[in-house]
Order: sequence, then C-alpha cells, then structure tokens
Amino acid sequence: MAPAPFQVEFRVLIGPDWAPLSFLEGLEADAVDMYFRHPSVTCCSFQGGFFIDVGGRPFSDDGSKVGLEQL
Repeated sequence: MAPAPFQVEFRVLIGPDWAPLSFLEGLEADAVDMYFRHPSVTCCSFQGGFFIDVGGRPFSDDGSKVGLEQL
C-alpha cells in the first residue's frame, strides 16, 4: 500500500488568524513589533506551528483532533 500524500506548511499566529510565513514577506519588522506589544507568551500559547494535511484530511491544524490511528 502506498503512503498517503501529505503537505506541511509552517504558519504563525497573526491576531486571530494563522498565516503562512510567505504572508509576512516584507512585513517581518511589523510582525516582530506586534509580538513585542502583546503580553508575555505563556506555556499554553502557540505563536507558530506546522499545519499538516495527510491524504486530504487535516492531521495537525488549529482545531484538529485526528490521531495517527484514525488515518
């Protein structure tokens, strides 16, 4: 059996939305300034992460709860 195709993209949290790094091109200084204006990050705060899609289904995103056993 062939492995399921997958895609991986690293995204950062900008306000309430997750944006791919390419979105920040040319806006790097603004993004860093935005993070410095916010309160300190806690142990339970994510500022960036990998969004992984396996076989057309989200494996890891901002709301997925799919585990390997479900793929």
